[in-house]
Amino acid sequence: MENKEENMSFTDVMEYSPDTGNWYIPGLWNGTPPMAPVNAGYSEAVYELKKNIIHILGSCGSSANNILEFTEWMKSLWTAVKHENFIFSFRNSLVADAYMRLCTEFNKWEWDFKKEMYTWVTQAETRMSNFGTPADKSDISDMRELHLHLKNEVLTELSKWETKLLENLDKYFKQTEGHVYLVEGYRQEFANSAKSLRREIECSVFNQLKAAADIRQRMTELDQIKENHTKELEGRVGALIKECRKEKVQMSEEELDKEFDKMWTKTVKEHSFTKMKVEDIFTRVSHCLRTNLSTKGGHVSHLLSQKSLKEYGQDLFKYKPQGPSEWLKSLFSAQGHTKAVQQIAVGIITVCSQMVNEKMQRKSHYHDTYIDEILKKIDESLQNNQDVGTDITFEVSLKQHICAHAARRFQRMHQDFLQKKDPYRCLNENKEKFLADFKDVFRNVDQCQKKAEEFTDRCLKPAVEDFVNRSLGPDIIGEMRTSEQFSTRTSFQYSLLLDLLSKDDFKNINNAIQKAKTEKCDNLKSFVEVVCQKLVDKLVISQDALGAFMILNNANQEQFARWLTECVTEMAQTLREKFKKTDIQTKLQSLHVNPQNELFNTLIGCGKQCPFCKAPCEAGGTAHTEHFTSLHRPQALGTYRWSDTQKLCIDICSSLVNSDFSFLCIEREDQPHPYKRYREIYPDWKIPPDASLQASDYWKYVLAKFNDEFAAAYDAKPADIPEAWKEITKEKAEASLKESFLIK
Repeated sequence: MENKEENMSFTDVMEYSPDTGNWYIPGLWNGTPPMAPVNAGYSEAVYELKKNIIHILGSCGSSANNILEFTEWMKSLWTAVKHENFIFSFRNSLVADAYMRLCTEFNKWEWDFKKEMYTWVTQAETRMSNFGTPADKSDISDMRELHLHLKNEVLTELSKWETKLLENLDKYFKQTEGHVYLVEGYRQEFANSAKSLRREIECSVFNQLKAAADIRQRMTELDQIKENHTKELEGRVGALIKECRKEKVQMSEEELDKEFDKMWTKTVKEHSFTKMKVEDIFTRVSHCLRTNLSTKGGHVSHLLSQKSLKEYGQDLFKYKPQGPSEWLKSLFSAQGHTKAVQQIAVGIITVCSQMVNEKMQRKSHYHDTYIDEILKKIDESLQNNQDVGTDITFEVSLKQHICAHAARRFQRMHQDFLQKKDPYRCLNENKEKFLADFKDVFRNVDQCQKKAEEFTDRCLKPAVEDFVNRSLGPDIIGEMRTSEQFSTRTSFQYSLLLDLLSKDDFKNINNAIQKAKTEKCDNLKSFVEVVCQKLVDKLVISQDALGAFMILNNANQEQFARWLTECVTEMAQTLREKFKKTDIQTKLQSLHVNPQNELFNTLIGCGKQCPFCKAPCEAGGTAHTEHFTSLHRPQALGTYRWSDTQKLCIDICSSLVNSDFSFLCIEREDQPHPYKRYREIYPDWKIPPDASLQASDYWKYVLAKFNDEFAAAYDAKPADIPEAWKEITKEKAEASLKESFLIK
């Protein structure tokens, strides 16, 4: 309290009278226990103290704390006095509650920031995808200029939201409710987390902008080639129509087909369709991998040069230890250590495979930032598992395996993308449509309804589905974070159909049609371009489909608009039915922002685990300097065993750090290190010493029930389980869990 300038003396903090505030309590025993009698003076003094406390409580003014809170304070104070432990402890339920309130509020602000940036990135990527198309009417003519403009724009947006987070934090600590003063010491850590979040999002957004800009730049030339092909084809079909009409005779279907085929064959032969160059993705991935490991020394360069990256990632990854020393064998046993490292590898491979899956779902072009993100994730995961003990050879072999597997899949994605965008394939794919349009124009058939249906089905519908997949993920996450209706899978599946799939969402299209009708358009082509321009911030319309739609089109503009409005209404209903019939797993796989990943990353926190029992860190934010957990487990769950017997250890960290026992660790090799000085090895972990603490009934129940299974999994001998632990029922275990996490 010394830093609080308004408190000048002891009585400013606490009511105190030297006449009534001093009490002496004599010892409990009158002599030496256990045979000594109880001291009568002890009981009398305690009775007088209780009576005096009740009298003072009755005469003093009202307090912010009720009697239950006062009781909790007294319990916490007594515990601290008993164990000479006055450091921050989550055994104090009021402090724990205040901290959890702060975490909850910060998580809300953090998600608002993330959601806003998800929305911004979606709009920026849409703008880049529409760059240089008929929908784009911006003054920017160069992709590099647009890329730079968006980078400057997002920096302003990021600064605005970082400031907003810090202001929210300041306001939170100015309030008088919720015991916020109890967690004042953690204020700076949450401020650091806000700044760290801004840096993390900035890096991610810059990567996404770079990928979108580079991919669009590569597609611009290709789109121009296809546009030229389509325009020339339109001119030749127009010339064929004039030639056929000169005959002034009714031509049969077969004759029209024959004339069109002759023209088509001649056109295709006269064009030299250059085959699109297929890049070697392995070469690019290998370069990214070498860049990532460039600071690791000459030995790493030697490891990378032994074999080509293509030779890796074809079989399941298997960790091969480099000959563990005797001290390591005593800590884990050689086989146990191998299994522990293998489990870490499998976990990292699973996460990275999911990242590749998400990129593959987009069916886009390959970009080097995809591999950079994967390598960053591997580095973070290895950093969080330093205590297991891995060497550079393991890191290199794991990265080679993951990168090779990713390169193999990205190579297929790259080739599929080129195949899909190949000018020759795109031209031939539309041959039947061009033939049908040729016949309609030749016979002056009213194309209004047909063209409205075509534009809706081939241009708008895929764009709307893509818009839903790009936008729905953040909305699902927001609902899941705030609403109880997402507590079960059934209600979650139902709720997926809400939000963007509501009736009003398709009004962004109908409004665009109505606005286009009010503008002066010379022909149907310019009318459709105006519609696309009105949707430029939301929809990415396929230029292949739009180009094919634009030619051989004699539809009446006003009639086309009327039919288009009806087609959009039908499309909305069709898409709703499609989404209803699609299973939840398919829905989630299609989303650009994966709700499970975002929620998992939020819930997992920093990802650090207690070095002894593997309980996860519960500290809020991401930039905290100390890790802690409110509920340590028996150390057997962290693979620890007694070195002399190899039996799993049932003690918990809080009691061991208050004991005279020692532990073996990688950092000290074969030298035992006292638990009391654990912070010399793990300085960023805070484990309050408390010899009175035992494992909760929940973990006692788990370890007693699965003792043999844990021993087999960790290559140790089963723990010596006390008989009392074996008597704990499942109901008692559940009750213990509720008590531990303060759930009423």
